[in-house]
Amino acid sequence: MEFLIPIIVTVAFFAAVAIPIYEHIRTRHRERMALIEKGIVTEDVKYLYSGAQAKSNPYGALKWGLIFVFVGLGILIAQLLSPLVAEEQPMYFALVSIGAGSALLIFYRIALKRQKEGELV
Repeated sequence: MEFLIPIIVTVAFFAAVAIPIYEHIRTRHRERMALIEKGIVTEDVKYLYSGAQAKSNPYGALKWGLIFVFVGLGILIAQLLSPLVAEEQPMYFALVSIGAGSALLIFYRIALKRQKEGELV
């Protein structure tokens, strides 16, 4: 009987997360359907049925590319330094965080420069 306790706890945890999310989505859907039946159209419904595309960030790929490159460099440096350090877990976390932060700072500088030049809308 004791082997069922972890299973019950896991199922209860996922149910506690999934049921409120499901209810929220179902309630929003019902509200939208009721508004549409009454002829009232809100902005989010107009957007869904207008066929308009969301405004995309032209530098999104640059941002994620920089993040992956710098996180990869952080992991590589941690691998190279791991024989020299006894505790390697904090080093990995620190170097990956420094790499991701550096990538975001570089992206910010590039985007700010392009925005000043008038290329980024």
